[in-house]
Amino acid sequence: MDSPGRGSDFTIGSVRRTLIRTKIIATAGPASRAAHTLAALLEHGVDCVRLNFSHGTQAEHAEIIGTVRRIAAEQGISVAIMGDLCGPKIRMGAIADSDRELKAGEHVEIVTAPTHGTAHRFGTNLPELVQQARSGDRVLIDDGQIRLRVTAQSADRLICVCEIGGLLGDHKGINLPDTSLATCPLTEKDLRDLDFAVQQQLDYVALSFIQRGSDIQALRSELQRRGGDQHIISKIETPQAVQDIESIIAASDLVLVARGDLGVQMDLAVVPLVQKDIARRCRAAGKPVIIATQMLQSMVTSPNPTRAEVSDVANAILDDADAVMLSAETAIGRHPVEAVEVVQRVAAETERFLDTRAQRLGEAALAGQSAPAGDGRVRHLPNEGTSVREAVAAGAAWLTAALRPAVVCVWTASGATARRVSKQRVPAPILGLTPQSRIAQRLALYYGVVPLLMNRPASDAQMIAMLERHALEDGWAVAGEVILIVAGSSAQTGHSSHAIFLHQVQPAPPDV
Repeated sequence: MDSPGRGSDFTIGSVRRTLIRTKIIATAGPASRAAHTLAALLEHGVDCVRLNFSHGTQAEHAEIIGTVRRIAAEQGISVAIMGDLCGPKIRMGAIADSDRELKAGEHVEIVTAPTHGTAHRFGTNLPELVQQARSGDRVLIDDGQIRLRVTAQSADRLICVCEIGGLLGDHKGINLPDTSLATCPLTEKDLRDLDFAVQQQLDYVALSFIQRGSDIQALRSELQRRGGDQHIISKIETPQAVQDIESIIAASDLVLVARGDLGVQMDLAVVPLVQKDIARRCRAAGKPVIIATQMLQSMVTSPNPTRAEVSDVANAILDDADAVMLSAETAIGRHPVEAVEVVQRVAAETERFLDTRAQRLGEAALAGQSAPAGDGRVRHLPNEGTSVREAVAAGAAWLTAALRPAVVCVWTASGATARRVSKQRVPAPILGLTPQSRIAQRLALYYGVVPLLMNRPASDAQMIAMLERHALEDGWAVAGEVILIVAGSSAQTGHSSHAIFLHQVQPAPPDV
């Protein structure tokens, strides 16, 4: 029996899944909240379910959470759940039906006082923007479909000229790409949703419309105040966030490139380059990165993606994305399961290509030939000042590249060691071994990591024997193959050192 490789099938619990390393996030919504649809999504490889707090009620979200947890337990898998906070999204007020059309060249007033507005005079849910915007700043409405330019400012209003007109609707979103707004990163609704996320023990909380690293610190403080340990996903969707990206990456647990609003506020031609740059920075920092928005947008209505969309998913993986996220495709689309299947197939082929290329480069390196810079899959080599955990992860990656073990087994108490090995892009499946279900669910979002609930034995000999038996029984390895084990310090077993074990699998003893 062959050990599981890229694109091959393997069994976890009662579910047979295709082993890809790229993680898939699916947004739950009207098209996917039914139990049978959620079950199908998990069976087809969804690793994380996203709850968009901009839509739906807490009662509806709680029902989805309960269903996902129940199905995951039945299938014997660990699945992460993410709560996506709305953030300080700016919206217009209501607009009178009699005056909704705005034409290029017309003047518009944005006022501080709440008012039942018209196309030519309306308020917003953020009155202070009137004081913070400046002459010359752009005001984009409805994802940039309508564009205004500030021409004058007073204490209670902005005077704007319409550059691109259209029909305004109630509560349409407003973007100010040229304005650095001094706003609180968390709204009152966000704080209520944060209470809910902690009560429901969600695994991840995503923060929208951040502008600076201090926004993440504010969210972390609110989580700690509530006793929450959720990891934070920072959504990059403003030019200000791009400018402060190093600070944001340092403060975050994961980073999400949200290309929708980013494409509204920045030149669309720049967005692919921003995506690549953020992925590169996250790789260097050892932080997982998610690529999101319109990955397979045509599948909201069509059963098949466009060729450009397939290329987009493949290129995200080539950029070293740890995960890709489906939004409308699974939330309101007609073909949510088919969309996940497409990501599976594209990821399997792309990862197979990456493995083949890495193997050729490795063989060339062993033969003393030079390899193109930046084409290797092992990313980080330890240098002076590297922590012990980082050095162990880099050492495990080097051994995996050189010896090609069937599987890498990583014992992890917090998930940090598994994350570090994951970011090395080792050419073997990674089993993230932990006794805690909360950590196993978190591991579900780490590239290449298969979370497994398992207690670590007290002795190294018992640990190796148990993992050998597990590898044989579940098809991770066959007799004669090598398994690599990364065992960090453990307060539970009394181990205070870090170690890497290489063990050649022996044949299973015959049944008596």
